[in-house]
Amino acid sequence: MRRKLYLFVLIFQLSLCGLLSQPKKTISVLNLDPNGLTNQEAKIITDRIRSTLPRLGVYNVQERGKMEAIFDEMKFQLSGCASEECVVQAGQLLGAEKMLYGSVGHLGNFFTLELMILDVETGSIEQTCSYEVQGDIGKLLKGAEEALSKLLDLEYSGDISSGVNQPTSNPMQSAFTGIGGRLDIETSPTGASVFLDGEELGKTPLTKQNIRPGPHVLLLRLQNYQDYSQSIQMESGEIEKVDCSMNSVFGELQIKIQDQPEIEILFNEEQVNLGDFPIRNLAQGVYPLTISCSGFFSVDTTVTIFSNEITQFHLELEPMMGALKIETDFSDLTLSVNNQVIDQFIKPIELKQGSHLLQVTKVGYYPYEESVFIPDNGIVTKRVNLKYALLDHNRYKKQRKYALIATIGASALSLYAYVSANQAYESYSNATTMVQAKKYKKSTQNADILLMSVASAGAGAGVYTVFLHFRISHIQKLAGLKP
Repeated sequence: MRRKLYLFVLIFQLSLCGLLSQPKKTISVLNLDPNGLTNQEAKIITDRIRSTLPRLGVYNVQERGKMEAIFDEMKFQLSGCASEECVVQAGQLLGAEKMLYGSVGHLGNFFTLELMILDVETGSIEQTCSYEVQGDIGKLLKGAEEALSKLLDLEYSGDISSGVNQPTSNPMQSAFTGIGGRLDIETSPTGASVFLDGEELGKTPLTKQNIRPGPHVLLLRLQNYQDYSQSIQMESGEIEKVDCSMNSVFGELQIKIQDQPEIEILFNEEQVNLGDFPIRNLAQGVYPLTISCSGFFSVDTTVTIFSNEITQFHLELEPMMGALKIETDFSDLTLSVNNQVIDQFIKPIELKQGSHLLQVTKVGYYPYEESVFIPDNGIVTKRVNLKYALLDHNRYKKQRKYALIATIGASALSLYAYVSANQAYESYSNATTMVQAKKYKKSTQNADILLMSVASAGAGAGVYTVFLHFRISHIQKLAGLKP
C-alpha cells in the first residue's frame, strides 16, 4: 500500500513538467480603412468584428480603450497605417502577438470586407479573407461572424442576411389548379417583398388567390428592416390574413442633459451638439459617448443601440470641488482616479470633495495605490514613487528553474529507489536461508527509507515550483510584464 502511495507521488512529480500551458495569443483589431463609406460606418463594422471575435474562442482580444490609451501616450498616428511595417510597429507598441486589419468597401449594391491577420514577431501575413454581401450595410454587420469564421478556417452555418434559412422554391405551388385559399398581406410600412415557399409573389399590400392548401413558409423582406418569417396553414376556400409591423434594423438615441455653456459631446468619436439629438438610423451596436464641460466631471461611457428601439440617456453633470496635484520623477506613467485614466496630470486634477482612489502604473514596476481625501476648494499634493518589479520577477524565474530541475531529479531518484525496493523485496521473498532473509530484509528497509525521503523531497520541490509559477504570474500581471 505504501509503495502505491510512493508511485502516485512519483507520477505527480513527473506531471509537473507539463504544468505550464500556453495561453491563447493576444490579437489587436485596427480600424478598417473605409472605401466608399464614412469613417463612422467603418468604425461600426470594426466594433462589430472586435465584439464578435472573442466569442469564437481563438484569441484574447485587446480592448479598444486600452489600445487608444497606448497610441495617445506614444503619439502614434494610425491614419494611413496600411503597410505591413506600420501594422507591425503598432502591434509592438500594443504588446500584441497578432494584428487584424484590412478594409471595408461599398460599390453599388455590394459591400466588401478584406481582412488580414499579421504575426507581429515575423511581420508576415498568416491569414486573409475576402467577404461580400449584396444589399445594405446591416447585412454586412450580420455577416461579421461568418467573415471571421472564414478568416480563421472555422465552420459556420446559418443565413446571416435574415437570421432564418432562405426558403427554397416550390414548383408545385404554381402548378396547383384545385380550389385553394386566399392570402391577404399588409405591412407597415408598405412595399415589402413577399416570398412564399421561396417564390416571390410581389410587394405589399398583396392579395394572392388559389394558394395550395397545407403548410407554407412566408417571408417578408424590406430594405432597412428586419426580415419577418412565419409559418402559415392554408385551407381550401378560406382567407388567411397577415398584418405585420416591420421592425427597423436601425435604432435611435435620445439624450437629456442640463444645458451648460461650453459643453462638448463626442458620440462615436465625432463631435455633436445637443441640438443634433435625437440621432436616428443608428446600426445596432455599442457606441462610445464622452461628455465634458468646464467645471464639471467628464463622463466617458458607452451606449448600446438596439434595432427598432429608442435608447434614452439621462445625465446630470457633477461639479468639481477640489484638486489633486501629482509629483513624480517617472515618465510614461498611467494614472487613474476612481478607475478612470487621466491623460494629463501635469496640472492639478479637478475632483469633487471626498475620498478618491489614486492608482499609478508603469510597465516593469509595482503599481501604486492610495486613497486620497480631497477637501473643499483645496489642493492635495501627492508624490509618487514606484518600486522596480523586474528584479523580483527575474529572481523568482531563476528559482523556479532550479526548483523544476530539483523536481525532475527527485522524480528520477524516486524511480530508481522504487525499482531497487522491488528488487530487494523479491530477493527477500525468494531467500532460502535465514542469513539471506535478514540480508535482503535490511536492503528492502533501506530502499524504502530512500524512496520515502526522495519522494518527500520531490513533492516539496514540486509544490515550491507551482508556488513560484503563480508568484511570477502575479508579478507579471501587476507590473504589465510579458510571460
